[in-house]
Amino acid sequence: YVAVQAGIDEVKGCNVFVFATVNEIRKLPRSLIRSGRFDRKIEVNSPTDRDAEEIIKYYLAEKKVSDNVNMDDLVKMVSYGSCAELETILNEAAIGAAYARKEKIEMDDLVKSVLRMQYDAPDNFTKKSSDALKEIALHEAGHLVVSEILTPGSVGLASLRTAGRDSTGGFIHRCMPVTRRAHHILISLAGKAAVELYYSGVCASGCQSDIRKAADNIRDAISESGTGGFGMIDVANHRFPESSESFNSRNESVVHAELERYMFKAREILIKNRDFLERAAQMLSEKETLLYSDIRKLRESIKITEVVL
Repeated sequence: YVAVQAGIDEVKGCNVFVFATVNEIRKLPRSLIRSGRFDRKIEVNSPTDRDAEEIIKYYLAEKKVSDNVNMDDLVKMVSYGSCAELETILNEAAIGAAYARKEKIEMDDLVKSVLRMQYDAPDNFTKKSSDALKEIALHEAGHLVVSEILTPGSVGLASLRTAGRDSTGGFIHRCMPVTRRAHHILISLAGKAAVELYYSGVCASGCQSDIRKAADNIRDAISESGTGGFGMIDVANHRFPESSESFNSRNESVVHAELERYMFKAREILIKNRDFLERAAQMLSEKETLLYSDIRKLRESIKITEVVL
């Protein structure tokens, strides 16, 4: 940083403009971004859907691409943080197609590249037993169904693949932001609710992170936003940093009660849309990965029952 600052000082008054790019401006020292240094900041946001589509078209312009490539599906399945990230995914797809001795990049090559590069999912994995696979498919279908009912068109990709060649776990990728905290909580609990609807007397496993997300959202709502009244707001500060045992006890009791309430609501949504859930789970079991167009066709082919929250 000292060398950079010295270089800026040397060209002062010489009609030289110095530009610099940085990914995490918060990590730069204050002395480097004060007036007289890099004091004018221009924020460049991540690409939007439309931006990403144009960027992808640009990078694919010099490549041979099959007619079966669905640009809308491709844009919806990618978590685009930067142009370089998009370019890497497309280059990997081209390498995969060349390795398979294909004349053109096909949609399957792009899907494999996205799964591998962004979700650490292998091209092939050892499948578990049919019962275990059905349970995983139900879990992900639960997330998918509740997300699509609360925010139609929000799921851009759903897959049973996960990191590791000998394991399956699954995930869904949302291509549309979920704005309501209650929706986040219901979507988080929907996987566990879906499995337990079909496996009576069984406590669904592999739901730790989902439950933690739901509990964190509930705790934030009651401790910071006051959804449970002022008596539940965390008033600890720098002078009184410790929360009282009474407050912690009340807080945990309310969190547990709210978890149960949201779990009942998630079950209600799934029960009233059982056909959607079963068909989504079946499609996941058969295809392993569902794209945005697959999910849209499924959603449009069935009757959806909305539930009042």
